[in-house]
Amino acid sequence: MSEEFQKVLFREFSREESYSEKDQQGTGLGMVIVKRMIEKLGGEITFEPQRDAGSRFIIRLPLCVLKK
Repeated sequence: MSEEFQKVLFREFSREESYSEKDQQGTGLGMVIVKRMIEKLGGEITFEPQRDAGSRFIIRLPLCVLKK
């Protein structure tokens, strides 16, 4: 993931264009939807990019344990 794309990853219709991904279809809404869902649950999402090696996404959600 390029540094330029990292800045717009969570924007609607954002896609990183590269020659290896031209055959893949998509609207660029996936990460926007994921982020909004996590935020509605009171959480947050961050990422650690590694160009040409994949990226790590970290999701933090406030959860509680219910005891019977």
